[in-house]
Amino acid sequence: MGLLDKAEQTSTGQEETPSARPLPSLIETDIDAIYHEVMSTGRMSIKTIASTHTVSEAKAEEWAGALDKQGLLEIFYPTFGEPELRVKITGQTKKPVNTKKNLFIFSLAMLLMAVLAIFFLKRQGVI
Repeated sequence: MGLLDKAEQTSTGQEETPSARPLPSLIETDIDAIYHEVMSTGRMSIKTIASTHTVSEAKAEEWAGALDKQGLLEIFYPTFGEPELRVKITGQTKKPVNTKKNLFIFSLAMLLMAVLAIFFLKRQGVI
């Protein structure tokens, strides 16, 4: 509001209300778009990302690496096929291995085998 507008406002007696400007829309980068696409589909190959966003596969893999490094998504490299970007599963945890229980079972199995070996050797007359 300039000085002339202020002078005009005082002469008319009406106060000018500020116009409601629309907020600028959020800026979405290609990496943001990839993140939203993978979150909605669950997975997307690097080749598909490259063709969808018209970039090289190396650039698409670099972007995927950035998302993986930040812990937002994960890159999966299968034995056969193309690498793909997947939703990171956070709720999965491995069951803890009970080593004492496993050692006890192994010891019992070895003891049983030794007793059976002695039994069969005595039966054959070797012992």
